[in-house]
Amino acid sequence: MPPQLEDAIRSDAHNERGIALADRGWHDEAIVEFQKAIDLDPTSSQAYDNLGNVFADKKQYLKALQLYLKAIDLEPDNPTVHYNLACFLSTHASELAILEYKTAAEYEWDYPDVHVSLGVSLAEAGSYNEAIKEFEFALKLDENDHSARYELASCLVEKGHYRQAIAEFKRVIKNEPDNANALTSLGMCYLTKGFLEEAENTLVKAIQIAPDELLANYHLAALHATVGRDSEAIELLRRSMRLDRGSVIRWLESDRHFDKIRASQEFQKVLTIY
Repeated sequence: MPPQLEDAIRSDAHNERGIALADRGWHDEAIVEFQKAIDLDPTSSQAYDNLGNVFADKKQYLKALQLYLKAIDLEPDNPTVHYNLACFLSTHASELAILEYKTAAEYEWDYPDVHVSLGVSLAEAGSYNEAIKEFEFALKLDENDHSARYELASCLVEKGHYRQAIAEFKRVIKNEPDNANALTSLGMCYLTKGFLEEAENTLVKAIQIAPDELLANYHLAALHATVGRDSEAIELLRRSMRLDRGSVIRWLESDRHFDKIRASQEFQKVLTIY
């Protein structure tokens, strides 16, 4: 038997043992077997792919990604390798991003963009307390970073800290008076706290700047429905439905602002037409 073929057979045997060990949760032992398989056959995409799976299970995401990419490089037409990479990215991409942002911050702690990006990733993962700390740190490094301040305010909203959020959104708007997103978010905070006049003024301004701003139109409709301005509420609801019917239908299911007009013919007509 040619030595190369013998090494390939031995490599397959180590690969099979590695799979059995990984299935039992014996990750370190599986790594040894997969590495032996690679040493015997450096072209074994399956061994690299399986080794990537183990490192993903061990939460060593950067190493896992490198191994998946190596497997694809060796066998670019292997659907299993592409599938495993896709599964990895779908499941762990945000965790890998957070880990890499933290690593970047360790190497350069006073890098504002790193802390803002890390904060955004943490917020997307639902870790709002950690995200708030990152945005606050970024603002210590650069108090004029309005994107960091906007993200901070948005996290404060998620935590229910509306008064603090209002203060931060107002600081953003002071420096960026035409920021329709910040105006919309501020208006929503005012509405939640019951400051209806302030909410209306702010949401109207947001719509003047960005007529197709969905949230501004929807929440202004909610405000009008709350205070009995039914025709205005219906008209804004129509506009909102034209912008994004699916989202509006979903929001309306639990939005108590519309309870006073929910049974009206005009309200029901809006639901059926759009």
